[in-house]
Amino acid sequence: MKQSRLLLAAVLLLVAGVVQAQGVRPFFSMALTGGGDNLLTIVSGSGSDDISAGGLLSMSFGAKLPMADPNLEGRVSFGYFFDIQSYSNGDASFDRFPLESLLMYRSGQMFWLGGGITYHINPTLSCNITAVCSGDISFDNALGVILQTDWLVTNSILVGLRYTSIEYDGPLGSTADGSHIGLIGTFLY
Repeated sequence: MKQSRLLLAAVLLLVAGVVQAQGVRPFFSMALTGGGDNLLTIVSGSGSDDISAGGLLSMSFGAKLPMADPNLEGRVSFGYFFDIQSYSNGDASFDRFPLESLLMYRSGQMFWLGGGITYHINPTLSCNITAVCSGDISFDNALGVILQTDWLVTNSILVGLRYTSIEYDGPLGSTADGSHIGLIGTFLY
């Protein structure tokens, strides 16, 4: 199973690296997400804060790849996805590096619908807060599914909604549901 995931990641990186066709457009995306299992709750004098398996902020760089059908496009990207809580005596976070491949269909002139896969590399829960916690918990790399819709605001800006279904396998047979929904903004170059 791990070999097939590594092969998938290698193929996606190869496609992203060798495509130099006319019409390829690089992009930067940011998404604000919510959902998934609660991995950690930190109680402080001002209340409690959670770190979730489906939050909070994702940033990625990628490329839109033209297809033979003008109503279709591929998208490949690599990014950083994290949820973090910071305090005066330290911080806690859940970090991972998503590699994604999507196939999108244009419906009309301004709307895109599609989906694809995401492969989260090195998901790690870290807690380094003095007198509270110290250490990391590593989860296995995880393969998930994405559904997404985008609205073309301008020729360079897309705004959309995204749903991701993913589960992380942790130590001692534990699992964490990282499924989430999010608002995504994409800036085309």
